[in-house]
This record gives sequence, structure tokens and C-alpha cells, in this order.
Amino acid sequence: ILLLLSLSFGTVTDIDGNIYETVQIGGQMWIAENLKVTHYNNGDEIPNLTINNDWTSASIGAYSDYDNNPTNSETYGRLYNWYTVNDERGICPEGYHVPTDDEYSELEVYLGMSESETNIIGFRGTNEGSKLAGNSELWNIGVLVINPEFGTSGFNALPAGFRVYSSGDFDNVGKSCIFWSSSESSNSHAWYRNLIYFNTGVYRNSPSKQSGFSIRCLGDEITTGCTHPNATNYDETANVDDGSCEYECDEGFIEIDGEGYYQSDLDVLQQFIDNSQEGDVSPSWLPVPSDLMPLELGLQTWENGRLVEFCCSTWYVGCHSDYELTGDIPSEVGNLTHLTWLGLHNNNLSGEIPPEIGNLVNLEMLHLSSNQLSGEIPSEIGNLENLYHLWLYSNALSGEIPESICNINLDWETSWIDGLPSYIYNNQLCPTYPDCLEENIGYQDTTECPVEGCTHPNATNYDE
Repeated sequence: ILLLLSLSFGTVTDIDGNIYETVQIGGQMWIAENLKVTHYNNGDEIPNLTINNDWTSASIGAYSDYDNNPTNSETYGRLYNWYTVNDERGICPEGYHVPTDDEYSELEVYLGMSESETNIIGFRGTNEGSKLAGNSELWNIGVLVINPEFGTSGFNALPAGFRVYSSGDFDNVGKSCIFWSSSESSNSHAWYRNLIYFNTGVYRNSPSKQSGFSIRCLGDEITTGCTHPNATNYDETANVDDGSCEYECDEGFIEIDGEGYYQSDLDVLQQFIDNSQEGDVSPSWLPVPSDLMPLELGLQTWENGRLVEFCCSTWYVGCHSDYELTGDIPSEVGNLTHLTWLGLHNNNLSGEIPPEIGNLVNLEMLHLSSNQLSGEIPSEIGNLENLYHLWLYSNALSGEIPESICNINLDWETSWIDGLPSYIYNNQLCPTYPDCLEENIGYQDTTECPVEGCTHPNATNYDE
């Protein structure tokens, strides 16, 4: 069990529009990603020095992408010399600054390092480096990653490598990450922190200011308040959410995690859960747990607070579910009037297709195949004039198919390569079949269907 040492998360945006995750660790608010910005806070460009000689001779702020490849910066952030750190135009987002040597020490002490070690040059601490690092897939395998407390701080240090001050060469991506502090040790050197894959501690030293290292930013102060922009009491100055957010929803909607959801749509999802927990079809090989919440069920797409796509299937890759639906399809499904896709195939649903299905006039795809549905296809299915794709196959549907199904312009001919054809085969549907379906009925078990003919034994044409 990993004990996370960070308390809260949010975001902050730099002058270029890059959005960074933030994390509170102890009494400090850190940006949890390496800086990517290419402009100072007044809008001036930071020079991008790609030629080695230009880098090694620079005495002004500059940045580079690792190996001069901008793709690397998308993952690891950019590498900056120390003159960028010290520029009065500022490089961190508003309300943040490059941390001092002492502020890095405060972070290390919070994570477990003894205060007596903080000013040592070289490796210090026990596993504070492992706690600060993150994303093990990017790191070379070593004791840093193997330590059981790897990544627990939320700081998420990545192995961005560095640019050598004396040659301008790039080195150590995947192996180490080095962060500038804003504290000088001399006119030509400044303090840094270094994590490296073969040690679980944190290395401290003061290299040349012409080195190219990563930058992390620290909040000037912690301000609590509501940090969700959709809340009525949103506080743009707050960088730690205190749980005070309030939301105003339209009638019939409720707020969940800052978003509005139509209560009636949630109620239908809850009914699916309740029916599955109480269903009489057993055993269910993927049972629905009693604590499952409606928003956790299957694949859902919501637009403006209304459910427009719902698919819960134990087979279909596009909406695979870890839970199997059982019991009846609730009649309340007819309240999901904004649905364009309803996928309930490959479950263990029983009972009849409710006639309220006809209320779903925006439905384009209806997938009910491979269940244990029985009874007749409701005539209300003809109301679904936007429907082009219908799966009813492999159930126990019986009786005659309603003529109203011909109101629908179903696609029966599309190949699996080009799309998804409609299917109705492998049921117990009885003739006569509507003309629009005559060639697309497929196999039907008609042994229980009535056979028309003369039933009077005294008649000359009696048909037994």
C-alpha cells in the first residue's frame, strides 16, 4: 500500500498557454511538471540556442529541446541555462517562482530527509529521490524506480537529461533529472538538485550557470478557496481547493464533481444497476457490485448534462464492461430521450423489450443482441425513424414482427468491413414477415409458431 504524501491537485497556465498540473506537498504548492515555456512573462522570446558553440558561450538566458528535438520537450519539458532563471522578466507562471536552495531543502525535509543533511554536497537522504520521481516507464531500471515509495510525493520528476555547459552536448535522458534553484553559490555557479536512476537519494551541487537543466516552479504562497471555474464562487486567486465550491444547476439537474447531470438520466442508469442486482437470471458470471455508481456503468457520453450514448457489453471492445447486466430492461429507458446509441448486447437481460423504447426518437443504433429477451417486438419500434442499425439477434423473441418496423430505414447490406449491418436472426419470430424484412430474417425457430390451415377433422381438406 502506497501512502501518497501530496494533498491536493490543480492546474496553472504559463504565458504560452501550457497547462501544468500542480500538487501541494506539505506547506508548498509545486508545479508537478517540467517547465516548457519559450517566452518570458512580458512576452519577450527566450532564445533557442541549437548550435553548441552558441550554448557554451551564452551569458544571457536561453533554452533548448533535448537533442534539439521539440518532441522531447512535449514529454520532458525544456532545458534552460541559469541566466533564464535569474532574468527579472520572470519565467514561471504568475504566482510562481523558481525555488531557492532552501525551499528545495524544505521539500526534502518534509519527505523525510534530516535537516542536518540538507546542506551537504553530494547524495543525501534515504529514499527522497524515489518519492520525488515519477512515471517509471521513462526511467532506466535501477534502485530509484524499484524503491516501494517511488512516485508517492506527486512531484513526478522525469528523467529529462541535461545539456553540458562545456560542449553543448546532450546527455542522460532516461537516467537523470536536474532542477535549477534560484540560489547562486558563486558568480559562475548555482545550486541544483539531481535525481539519478542508480540512487534513491537526492544529489546537491553547484555546476556552471551555462548548464542546461530542467526548471520546476513553486507557488509564492498557498491560497485556499474554490478552484473549479464552473462554480459560482470560483476564486481565480486560489491554488488549493478547500471544498467550498458551489454550483448552480438548471431544474432537474444535479451537480457531480463540478458538472451538471440530468437526474432522470442518472435514475435510469441506477435502475439498470438495481435490476441487475435483483435479476432472476443466474448465475451472473460478472456480477454487478452493490456499491456501483451510475456514472461508473459501461461507456457513457454526456452532452450538456444529458446522456447521448450508453453502451454496456461484456463482449464489444468499444464499450466493454466489467459488469454483466441481468433482469429486465427498465421501462424508464424511455426517459433517455437524447440517446443516439443504446448498446446492451452480450449481457444476460431477460423479459420483454419495453414499448417505451419507442420514445427514443433520436436513436441511431440499438444493440440488444445476445441476451435472453423474449416476447414480441413492440410496435413502438417503428417510432425510431432515425434508426439505421439494429441488433436483435440471438434472443428468444417471438410472435410476429410489427409492420411498423418498415418505418425505419435500416441498413441490412453493409459489410463488417465497411460498417455494422443490422441483424435479427436466431430468434423465434413467426411468419408472415413484413415485406421490408423478407430477405433479411435469417434463421428463426418457428416450431412454436401457429400453422394456418383447416383445423376441423370432418372437413375434406382437414390439415392436422
